[in-house]
Amino acid sequence: MTARLEVLLDDLTVATDDELASRGLGLFGSVAAVFLRDARDPARVVPAVERMVGLLQALQCAPDGARAVAILLSYLSFVADVDPKEVTAVLERQLPEAKELVMTWVERWQEEGRQEGWQKGRQEGRQEGRQEGRQEGRVGTLRRLLELRFGPLDATTIAQLESASDEALDRITERVLSAATLGEVLGD
Repeated sequence: MTARLEVLLDDLTVATDDELASRGLGLFGSVAAVFLRDARDPARVVPAVERMVGLLQALQCAPDGARAVAILLSYLSFVADVDPKEVTAVLERQLPEAKELVMTWVERWQEEGRQEGWQKGRQEGRQEGRQEGRQEGRVGTLRRLLELRFGPLDATTIAQLESASDEALDRITERVLSAATLGEVLGD
């Protein structure tokens, strides 16, 4: 007997919040789906955070919830091209019990990722410097996300991240929130 497989393509960009919530993804999955859909559009990031703050609050209270919220916020800091102060203002106003977590997230956002890439690029004044800095920032943020989600990474995994192409980093970024295992995140 031969197994018959079909490809299912799910375009999150056309799904509403209600449609995403109806998929039974749980708290983490529901917020992750909205962030996956909205994080790349600067005009949608802050409204998405405002809409998801209730779910973030519930997630914060769940077992290992602070870690889950940290993963989601780290994803936003990696992907979203918005001023972190806008997102922080929403979170501090509507999620005051997570102030310490939010401040840690803001510090990381400011210290790593984009800031390193942009600062290095400006100092060198060359396109190569900017590209290399962005790449290092992406790898650093992805490494942090993977460690938060799956624990310490071995040297082979770190080397794989550091040598990955932009396309491979895009694939890993898209999988980091939904994959159940590190192998699923890194698989081709």
